[in-house]
Amino acid sequence: MFFFKRKESTVRELDYSRPFVVLNFKTYEESQGNNAIRLARIAEKISMKYMINIIVAVQAIDLKEVASKVKIPVYAQHLDSEIPGRSTGSIIPENIKRINVHGSLLNHSEKKLDIKTIEKNSFKNERA
Repeated sequence: MFFFKRKESTVRELDYSRPFVVLNFKTYEESQGNNAIRLARIAEKISMKYMINIIVAVQAIDLKEVASKVKIPVYAQHLDSEIPGRSTGSIIPENIKRINVHGSLLNHSEKKLDIKTIEKNSFKNERA
């Protein structure tokens, strides 16, 4: 996973001294659109009630909406290492950081990356 550095945030900070759960919504119909918001709100309630670290990783199409509705960290399922401009179809860190997304899964078993791409993404994301 990759974490964006934040100066200030309205999202509850993770307690890194404790384990955390990453809830990956994948691309199932049951976790898209309004269902993504509903599931993220359930995760938020559980996180707050039991003081459990929970991150939700949602599809790119749902990132902005979900991130605006919950106070737990929302992550992208994938990021590309492209730069703003000529990168049609790419999901770039600068854009998702602007919509209050806090990080990204990196090298998921269903979206494998080679080591050079991981290094490039990590360096690129540090600048976002």
